Amino acid sequence: MRGFSSTAKPAGNRLIGIAPGTRVRSRQAERTEATRRKLLAAAERIFARDGFEAARLEDLRKQKTPHQKLAALRKHYAEIAKDRRLVLISVEFKLFALRHPEAHARLRDRHRRIRAKWGELFAELLRALGRTLPISNPAASACCLALAQGLLLEQLVDPKTLSEKDVRHMLGIFFDSIFRGNAT
Repeated sequence: MRGFSSTAKPAGNRLIGIAPGTRVRSRQAERTEATRRKLLAAAERIFARDGFEAARLEDLRKQKTPHQKLAALRKHYAEIAKDRRLVLISVEFKLFALRHPEAHARLRDRHRRIRAKWGELFAELLRALGRTLPISNPAASACCLALAQGLLLEQLVDPKTLSEKDVRHMLGIFFDSIFRGNAT
């Protein structure tokens, strides 16, 4: 029969030449597993950037004045919006994690740690600027990242409707409303 070797012929619902109970993987299952391995490997490389994130956070904290820190933070979120590869991998990994409870728990815990650290920087800046927010500082940090990634994803889907310049402009408006405008 086509698609089978001479030693493994179909017989009912099993293959002749393969011991009963032996699991035969479908091509789809193999592709799914290969995709999963690639995603996890890519995520490990990207998420190994915890060191990068921590270094970026320290770079921002080294700025002398609140306005210098604010400018550096605004630049950081604008840079996130330019990193197409990171956004695509992040979306794919988040979808994977939502389908796999163990991965979801690890991702959620990691995000909470990172958001807490960025939230501390937000709190420091807001105190220096005499401002408060109606949401927690880690939530504000998560919103900035979510908006950056969401806008970039939409820009990748339809760059004629939403240009890179539009993305930067909208991020600036959102960011400024948190740190300079009337967000209280």
